[in-house]
Amino acid sequence: MTDGTDTPGTETPDSGPRTIVVDLGKRKRKQVKRLTRGDGPLMAEIQATVADLRSGGHAGANDSVVVVVEKKPGRAPRLKW
Repeated sequence: MTDGTDTPGTETPDSGPRTIVVDLGKRKRKQVKRLTRGDGPLMAEIQATVADLRSGGHAGANDSVVVVVEKKPGRAPRLKW
């Protein structure tokens, strides 16, 4: 007979820092290139998103925020006849 304390999904959350993943989807190559340099509108969007997460209480000061941005594929090369 069990006392019900070992049921899956009822663990207490760890009080340590958490990792929060934010997916911003596909972006143009130029935007991703400017982001790697640390500027551009995408950088401003990321800073605003992280600020919203922290001010809304979803992310604490010790939590890590990971931002995922996917580069859109370039156009297919045209055939020259």
